Amino acid sequence: METRQFIYQNQQWESAPIVDENVQLVIVFFSIYDRKTTILSSLAKYYPNAEIVGCSSAGDIAAAQLYDDAIVITTFTFSKTCIRVFNRSISDSSLPNLCQKAVEMLKEPKLKWLMVLSDGHVLNGSEVAECLGAAFGNNVVITGGLAGDGERFSNTALWHMTPLAEGSIILCGFYSDSLNVSYASVGGWDSFGPSREITRAEGNRLYQLDNEPAITLYRNYLGPYANDLPASALRFPLQVRSSSSNQPVIRTILGIDYEDNSMVFAGDMPQGGQAQLMKANFDRLIDGANRAVTSALETPHNTTGVALLISCVGRKLVLGPRVEEELEVVFSQLTDGFQTMGFYSYGEIAPIQAGGRCLLHNQTMTVTLISE
Repeated sequence: METRQFIYQNQQWESAPIVDENVQLVIVFFSIYDRKTTILSSLAKYYPNAEIVGCSSAGDIAAAQLYDDAIVITTFTFSKTCIRVFNRSISDSSLPNLCQKAVEMLKEPKLKWLMVLSDGHVLNGSEVAECLGAAFGNNVVITGGLAGDGERFSNTALWHMTPLAEGSIILCGFYSDSLNVSYASVGGWDSFGPSREITRAEGNRLYQLDNEPAITLYRNYLGPYANDLPASALRFPLQVRSSSSNQPVIRTILGIDYEDNSMVFAGDMPQGGQAQLMKANFDRLIDGANRAVTSALETPHNTTGVALLISCVGRKLVLGPRVEEELEVVFSQLTDGFQTMGFYSYGEIAPIQAGGRCLLHNQTMTVTLISE
């Protein structure tokens, strides 16, 4: 597997793409808005035989650096791996039908890894993860993330050769007998305050905790940050546990609907379950990133490969000027032959443990390592 990386920032390429007919896959993460369609469309002339996929972000990752208002592209030329890409908008069919269509196109014995890039504004991320996990089973590694929109929470964008409609999903299948794939997803947040019952919720909308408006609770805890909702709520995500599971997940807020007094989260808020506020400890967040890559490296890999890093916009907001420290601890653990790429997202998709069903996570660093 051969990879190359190119970065566009400040209205110019730091290193310009070159024509390469052998490239099979181009993955693009972009936090830029001006001229992005023109720039992304131009990639086809450099890589005429490649599938070109990507999504908008809340910050792009290359090596141990974070790029804002930029485009980061990574090209792949495989020796023993084939690629197949599926995309569909939820407006075309229901999510279960979409997943069934994906299975019909993508599921084969040699399918080793399914990389998921999903709309991060319209779709319920936990429903996406649950549907894909049920459709493809536990024998296929499924990891990826929800597209981002900086701290605007207005709309997100996906790209597969051309711009895709709102509410779209991209599934990139990797087929090989010689591809090594490992992953881990770790948070590092501390809980505080009492555990509260989710007394009213519908899907990913939260209305009440302990029979009180959830927005009121957040405003009480946020204090001076309350005027900056919903972005300021990223500093205080919720750890959620359903009544039928002992496995907690973290959920981050995407928006507030003042008409029905609900808070919209990236994934399901299970009515009757428990929710507890979380807060940041800088060192524990950075250590969480270190534990994620260390866990992923427990699986043997070749000396060359790619590390896909998907971290949450909430971590970026909380860590502030220290955000690149979590990238540095990951990068420092990898051999010189590994290329690093990724983005800050509105949600991360990965199983909790090897052989498990994929889930939606928030506020984690999710690391996927691949090598041939």
